[in-house]
Amino acid sequence: MPTWVCRGLWLILPVTLAEIFAVTLQNRSVMAGVIWQIFLWTGWAVVLGASFVQLPGTLTFIRVAIPLAPMLGLVFGLSGPWIDDVGILGLAGLVVAGACAVLVMSGDVGAEFINGTSYGDERRLGLRTPGFLLIGPLQVLWAVTTIPVLTFVALVATKFWIPGAVAGIIAGACAWYGFRLLNRLSLRCLVIVPAGLTLVDPLALAEPTLFRREDITRLGPALVDSKALDLTVASSGLILSVDFSRPLSVVPAAKRGHAAEATEVNGILLALSRPGQLLELAEDRRIKVERH
Repeated sequence: MPTWVCRGLWLILPVTLAEIFAVTLQNRSVMAGVIWQIFLWTGWAVVLGASFVQLPGTLTFIRVAIPLAPMLGLVFGLSGPWIDDVGILGLAGLVVAGACAVLVMSGDVGAEFINGTSYGDERRLGLRTPGFLLIGPLQVLWAVTTIPVLTFVALVATKFWIPGAVAGIIAGACAWYGFRLLNRLSLRCLVIVPAGLTLVDPLALAEPTLFRREDITRLGPALVDSKALDLTVASSGLILSVDFSRPLSVVPAAKRGHAAEATEVNGILLALSRPGQLLELAEDRRIKVERH
């Protein structure tokens, strides 16, 4: 349902937020107006189409692209007539674009796309974004990925051909590199398989690791005095603990300057985007769950 709401909000942008672009572009040259319209309409159509392809890669794409709508709306509005000519519809478009950008970042939307690569009798659940990335690094990486693209379009629209060509090369490199890094976050997941739980998280483990159902004695909120290995990567929110009946060998991700080494643990700590969903699905797979 949240994904359909997000699609609906994006679908109505051409009749709301587009008013801001139209008012501003009417004061620009014909060529600038045409180039920006091609870019905006193409971007809108591609994002709408991508929202129906539920895969981790498309999740990364729409999470990068959708926040550009409210940002561009503000930039165009502040550089144009703004309040004098932009009516209630344009202002409502900013609100709609902002709501769409917030919603696409939610765990509910992410869950549908992350599970898109599931096959057979398995279910993929997204992991929460590491805390150390939330404020600062993610925003900077998003800017590095997107701002060069907008710079390229702006230069071409104003007939700065040589700087535009250079900016286009830089924009392509930045978009490719930034997308690759951001997409790693969409690939992090916990996979519920018939045999148990498989953790796929290169930030926490050197390789995907299966924890067999018969080895799991408890799955539930982490206890205060838990000795389980912390694989949350400094994520906040509800932390779940998976306790084992015997020591199991895992290989935590190598720290900079050190080789990855196996270690035996009696349990692990996880941070899921939707922890309640994991508990419900685990019960269905006959994994012992404790909710308190």
